[in-house]
Amino acid sequence: MFIAGVAGRLKPGIEMQYLPYPALTAHGSTEPTEASLAFGGWIEMLESNVWLDKSCCHYIDQYYRATGLAGLKWDNHQQPAMSWSR
Repeated sequence: MFIAGVAGRLKPGIEMQYLPYPALTAHGSTEPTEASLAFGGWIEMLESNVWLDKSCCHYIDQYYRATGLAGLKWDNHQQPAMSWSR
């Protein structure tokens, strides 16, 4: 989710900033959808510096599934979104 956020593939469903790494939310927000709200929830967990216990890992997994990232391949991305990773 971190890479997808920095690349602009995921945006939170509300306006937010992640001060420790501003590029994560630099692409702004988008309409509230299941994916964007899940991404925003994940960012909130990062901001809260949650303990990675079984419960939190369960929520992270649920957020990941809600974003739809599991079904994406790098081949499906436009070149500008991938260029930062090289």
